[in-house]
Parts: sequence; structure tokens; C-alpha cells
Amino acid sequence: MLRQQLLRRTAAQAKKGLSQQKGIHASSIKRILSAPKPRASPNQERNVNETLKFNPPDSVGAREAIIKRLEDAVARGQLPPVRVLRPSVFCLIAAGLIYLGCAAYEVHQDVKATKAKLPVAARITFDMIEANGRNTRIQEAFHPMPPFDLSRPGATWNGLSGPNQVFATIAGLNMGLYALQATATPSLSYYLSHIPITNRNYTHFTSMFGHAGLAHLGLNLFALFNFGPAVAKTRTFEASGSHLTAFYLSAGLFSSLADHFSSILGAGRSRFIPAMGASGAIMAVLGAFAMSYPNAGVGIIFIPISIPAQYGFAALLAYETYGVVRGFSGSRIAHGAHLGGLLVGSAYVYINGKKNIWTPTRRFAYNQMARLNMI
Repeated sequence: MLRQQLLRRTAAQAKKGLSQQKGIHASSIKRILSAPKPRASPNQERNVNETLKFNPPDSVGAREAIIKRLEDAVARGQLPPVRVLRPSVFCLIAAGLIYLGCAAYEVHQDVKATKAKLPVAARITFDMIEANGRNTRIQEAFHPMPPFDLSRPGATWNGLSGPNQVFATIAGLNMGLYALQATATPSLSYYLSHIPITNRNYTHFTSMFGHAGLAHLGLNLFALFNFGPAVAKTRTFEASGSHLTAFYLSAGLFSSLADHFSSILGAGRSRFIPAMGASGAIMAVLGAFAMSYPNAGVGIIFIPISIPAQYGFAALLAYETYGVVRGFSGSRIAHGAHLGGLLVGSAYVYINGKKNIWTPTRRFAYNQMARLNMI
């Protein structure tokens, strides 16, 4: 009876056009949590309330599904399960496709550039395009950035190195989606964010492009533009925009997956609370920076001191680990995503991702494209 009354009330709100703004009323959630036995823990109640303040789905049917899952969970005295296998497989396949697609694009560009330097009948090998592409990208990376010319935006864009084009694209996508979230389509936040209980796999990817606030967005882009260019020039990436793109997107996927897994612990992350932001991918960039430049000085914004990157990395790793295992009262930081990003970025440099992942992927793409007469 209680559930039927609540659903009728939610439907009436939707018909009046209120549901898109207010979501499920807080008093209704309290009634759900107080009716069944055994009673939910205070943490469960807080997490449920926090979740449904955050732009729940627009349709009554979607709301009904959420209400039923919460109601059933409380009635059983346990939290709904968080899937492990499906999101893991999704992220692995998605990362593999991202790497293969980026490698194929770069191979195509390298073949095109190499052919332009050779006679028409010359035979091209993978080693030739590897050497030519590497030299070209390194030379472009150390050229001064051209001044921005409003009258010739195409020429300005083409004058940027591959990594700078990647950073500009990431910034543009994040700012554009944030503008849509804040103005035109507020409910977009729900569809971008990853909520572990919903088991929507695609949000492991989309969540890295949404942000909860302007400060959140600004800090992430600030970190990207401060550490990204230095990481791009390391031996791991050698100024390859395609390699950086594959690394960034894959790191975003796996950091979201790490946050998904951390919700199972229930300490620092609730499976009900939405998570979104580029922080996990940014942390991967920081991890790669610390491994590549361990003695470089890093600091905290507005604090006029710096410490070696390796010690800053260790302190950040300890902080995020504590946040995952024990949690911080009142914190909504996605410590699992931050920790996952740091580990992905540092491990990628440690195992020499260029030699053991990127170059083999490029070679595979080259061989398949040559077999299909695509190059």
C-alpha cells in the first residue's frame, strides 16, 4: 500500500512537471526507509537521500524501478549487489577498441606522411613509418605554439602539436557538456554519471566528461594543462596525440571501474551515490608524471611550497587509499577513482606502455590494414 501511494504521488508530480526539478521528495524516502524491518543503517539512509537529490531519471517507470530496489534492499537489511564481471569485461573491451582505433588512425597518418617523402613505387614497412612518425611528432612538439588568430582558426589548430590538440579537445568537450548540464538539460547529469547500483556499463565512459560543479571542472582542467604537456614529451608517449588519447580514455574507464569496485566496501563510497568527472583520468596523468619526473617539484595551488613529485605521489596515494578503505565523514570525493587513476598511470610508465602496449597495437593495426589494402 505504501509503495502504491508513493508511486501515485510520483506520477502526479511528473504530470505537473515538477519531477524533473525536485526528484523524489525527501519525506517519501524517509517513509520508505522507516516502514520495513530491519531498519536501514544511518549511512544507508544518508546515501539514499544524497542519491535522489542528484537529478534522478525523468520517467515514472525509471523512478518506480529505483524505488522498488531501495525498498527491497531495506526490507532485506542489505544493499543491492554491485556487478563485477560485466563492467570489467566492458571496460577491457572498450579500452582495447580505443587503443586499436587510435593506433589505426595514427598508422594511417604516418603511412600518408611517409609516402609523401618517397617515390611512388617505394615499398613501405612498419619500421619506416614508425621512425618517420616518431621524428615528425617530436619535432612538432618542441615548436613554439602559434599565436591564436580568430580570422584563421583552422591554421591555428593545424599549427598545434598532436598532444595540444588532444588537450584542447578534452577541455572543449568537458566545458561544453558542463554548459549543457548547467543550462539546457539539467537531467543530463544523471545520464552521464555512474551509479554502481544501476549497473549501466556505458557510464564508465561518459562519467569522465561530466562535472558536478564549476570548481570541479576548473581544477581538473588546471591539472591537465599543467601536467599533461610534460607527460606528452616523455619517452612513454613521445608527443603522440593518438597514444595520449588512448591512454587518457582508457585510464578514465579503469578509474571509474575502480570506483565502482570501491563501492562494494561501503566505507568511502556508496553504491547509491553518482560519480562523474575527469579526476580519475587526470590522476592517471599525475601518476605518469610522478613516475617520469620523480624529482620535479610539485605543489598545491595557493600554497607557496613544493616537494619532489615522488613524495607528493606517495602522500596522495596514501590519502586516497585511506579514503577508499576507511572513508572521510561527509566527503563525496571519489577516492576509488582517484586511487585507480594513480595506479593506472604509474603502472603504465613502469611497464613501459609504449614498448609493451602501444607499439604492438600499432604493428597489429598496420598488418591488418595492409592485409585489407587500406594503406
